Amino acid sequence: MNPEQALTGTFARGDIATVRKHIDAMCRKQLAEAWTVYKLLGLHSVQLAKKNGLDAELLERIRKSFGIRQRAQEVFLKRNQT
Repeated sequence: MNPEQALTGTFARGDIATVRKHIDAMCRKQLAEAWTVYKLLGLHSVQLAKKNGLDAELLERIRKSFGIRQRAQEVFLKRNQT
């Protein structure tokens, strides 16, 4: 079995609503390290899902969610460091 075949769950389904809930929860809890790992693994999972033929537009929306949430997290962390 290759990695694409082994992919299951949120990213395999392209479940953007759940991805956003995960990201929002990490931002609210100020879990910067968890967010970094989630983003890294999530972006890799998106590539695997793409190889499996998941809708390209949906995958792009997930990628954009990572970027939007990344900027929000950075602003939030900066405000709380001062």
